[in-house]
Amino acid sequence: MNKQFIGRLVDTLGPLLAQKADLEKQIGQIKDKLKAEGCGAYEGELFRVTVSESISYKLDMKAVRAKLSAQFIRANESAITKIDIKCVARNNSGLQVAA
Repeated sequence: MNKQFIGRLVDTLGPLLAQKADLEKQIGQIKDKLKAEGCGAYEGELFRVTVSESISYKLDMKAVRAKLSAQFIRANESAITKIDIKCVARNNSGLQVAA
């Protein structure tokens, strides 16, 4: 891909991520208000929301590693390859815009 095309992709991604962040903030605020109402089902004109409580368990890996041998851990762990993309606003001072 050429640099100009990549630049357009980057400049399209930035505003979309900003919109997503705004939406996630609004969603979080609404969810917090619904949680404050307590467990139950809530009806709107178009949608229905169910607020429920559940318990989940998390394994304390630091404690597990302290109790198990390094050999056991190596034999039972797996590697996961992950590619992250981070997008931030540029500081445009001193930049020249290509025509």
